[in-house]
Amino acid sequence: MKGKKKILIVTLGITIVLGIVLYKPTLNYLIGQVSHPKGAIGYVLTKIWNKTFVNMTEWGLDSIEIAEDDHILDVGCGGGETVHKLANETPLGKVYGIDISAEAVKSSIERNEEWVEQGRVEILEADVALLPFEDNTLDKITAVQTHIYWGDIEKGFSEIHRILKSGGVFLVICEKDKIEYHMDKFKKNDEIKELLKSVGFSSVEVHEDGNWVKFVGQK
Repeated sequence: MKGKKKILIVTLGITIVLGIVLYKPTLNYLIGQVSHPKGAIGYVLTKIWNKTFVNMTEWGLDSIEIAEDDHILDVGCGGGETVHKLANETPLGKVYGIDISAEAVKSSIERNEEWVEQGRVEILEADVALLPFEDNTLDKITAVQTHIYWGDIEKGFSEIHRILKSGGVFLVICEKDKIEYHMDKFKKNDEIKELLKSVGFSSVEVHEDGNWVKFVGQK
């Protein structure tokens, strides 16, 4: 079964590349899939993302200290790779992942099956603009290559601030060229920094490395 799944992923991956090269409307379709993965193509994309952003995510996470009993949320968890990394570092805590895509939720659960069965990981289908958590309940929240697709970034940042504990940390990691391409506003680092402060974050640090950028906001 695993062999067949790998063949399917490779086949669909080749189909995606050919579609981009040969037929422009396919590109528009894939852009929609990136923001909200659906069906077989969406499922494959979540698996590809698990390998695509590993290095950038590790660079981003270097800016925060993770305690073994932290309760952490990964927003836009995609294929679940970031959730998996965080779960490995929090043996006495719990890691949540949310995504608006049912395919991403399915893929993320598969990637973290062991942790899910142990109750150390929970994956939910939810929107960042309406997070299913009580106020002041989480130690840290991460968002990797995802805020560029949110329908209401102001509401999303406000919701994240609401559910963080006092002193909690919000980490945003993204590729700079994707911010420029996908976002109509809040393209500049200072604009994101001021937005985070406007919803209540007491301090915000910005770091860059080549095409990568991260924002570290503390409540």
